Amino acid sequence: MGAIKITKTMEITNSSDTKKELSLLEHFEQIVELSERSQLSDEFFEKASKHLFFVKNILNISEVAIVFLAILLDNFDCWRFGLSNFASHLDIRLTFLLQHKNALQELEKSGLIKCKRQRGEESYKLPDKTIKAIVEGRNIEQVDFSKFTNQDFMDHVHNLFADKNEDLLTFEDLAEEINRLLSETNHLDFSKRVQKLKYDMYDLNLFFAFLQFVVNEEVETVGDFTLNEFFHNDFEYRTIINTLRKGTNRLLVDNWIEPTNCNGFQGKFVYKMSQKAYKYFLEELGVEEKIENVDNLISSASLVSKTMFYSTEEQQQINQLEALLHPDNLQNVQKRLKENGMRCGFTGLFYGTPGTGKTETVYQIAKNTGRDILAVNVTNIKSKWVGESEQNIKHVFDRYKTLVKKSEIAPILLFNEADAVLGTRMETKHSVDKMENAIQNIILQEMEDLNGIMIATTNLTQNLDNAFERRFLYKIEFKKPELAARKSIWKVMIPSLNNNQVTTLANKYDFSGGQIENIARKYTIENILTGEKPTTETIFKFCDNELLSNKTRRKKLGFV
Repeated sequence: MGAIKITKTMEITNSSDTKKELSLLEHFEQIVELSERSQLSDEFFEKASKHLFFVKNILNISEVAIVFLAILLDNFDCWRFGLSNFASHLDIRLTFLLQHKNALQELEKSGLIKCKRQRGEESYKLPDKTIKAIVEGRNIEQVDFSKFTNQDFMDHVHNLFADKNEDLLTFEDLAEEINRLLSETNHLDFSKRVQKLKYDMYDLNLFFAFLQFVVNEEVETVGDFTLNEFFHNDFEYRTIINTLRKGTNRLLVDNWIEPTNCNGFQGKFVYKMSQKAYKYFLEELGVEEKIENVDNLISSASLVSKTMFYSTEEQQQINQLEALLHPDNLQNVQKRLKENGMRCGFTGLFYGTPGTGKTETVYQIAKNTGRDILAVNVTNIKSKWVGESEQNIKHVFDRYKTLVKKSEIAPILLFNEADAVLGTRMETKHSVDKMENAIQNIILQEMEDLNGIMIATTNLTQNLDNAFERRFLYKIEFKKPELAARKSIWKVMIPSLNNNQVTTLANKYDFSGGQIENIARKYTIENILTGEKPTTETIFKFCDNELLSNKTRRKKLGFV
């Protein structure tokens, strides 16, 4: 076979005069070579016609756009390639080049090139996807918005803001691209909701900036400095910040964002997306508001079965409630209640002295009925910041409603040690009183509308507000265990005790199950530390120390 040679037109021939088709990249190379100092003359277009025709069939762009793309491709490693560089290659004046600037806009709109606009200057570059497509002899893949999911939508938003950050999109371009994205994704409920806002470019870009922070960057609070860094344009920044500080910004007025606390201080110019925004927009995107330490979801599978000891009356009530909460039974009962126009939610109040098994009973009911528990941290619901306590309690019920909808078996909403929120409502003399009453009113209304199971435990009932008492359907009092029950608890907690020891301890100490458990834990710890079982006197000391007052102690007795 003869030697391979490359002719001026890049047609590859050998001794047998066979021809090889030029690749897309090779056609571009010919266009670059022919266009140099051509001044975009008619003669150039005639010489380059077959190469231009080949490229046009693949990329579907105008001939002048093909020339500009070829020049950029030949300088793909140049970071700043401006109009003067095009003019220098073609040997034309900038004024003449401006007549063909629409070709650059055509390339930019098609996604084949990127334009960086900074301080009044424009420079162009090829994205990696364009270079890869040309090398592979194809057009770039066009985005099919009709197949977008919510995740695809936010990924595209992330890319838009990345281009904005690199000055590849102006502020106006960003708004235009966002509006295009919205109009092309009408099949998404989220997109439809945003379009209903009808925001101008400032409010639209700010809204999506918050979405970018929360969804793509997992940043919950945004301050003035962050926004300045984000938009890095004095006019854009001042326009947005002025409306925020005056409180006239549409996002503030419509309650999509709100001032928030930052490092323990109320930040006047620090913002976060509101609960309304989370509920209406962000939950659609699979993002839930993070409120630390307000509630805790406990899986029923993680609960450990325990033997419980009750009085006869307590056992009957608990058995009845547990039977009711069995999934099949509850579903049937709720159906019948709904048919009779009655409320379908079930509420229970477990009250009594500490350590009588109220909380553990909830756990065991949940375990036996296969229900998870959404446990509410009542202490952390209350906040010193105005309005935040009310938001926290609303968040708890909103989250519970979401769990009920998503769960095959409705979980139990547990307000443990709920004395702080169930007390008698006060006259609103102080702001704290108003906050307490607001929390209680929210709980009362949610109990009315409850479509699930709520159980509250409390040590005190004398201060229970009458409105709460009426709304609890099942009320079970947990008393200290009777003698027979105390014996059983001692035996289960410390199996090594003999019958005489069990009888003596049960008679001598009127302990609750929780107190006996404390003794058992001390007994076990002592055994681990010394390697020996605690003596009789040691057990008595544990019991005496468990008593809160010398007045309630009894005279020591020996085992019988």
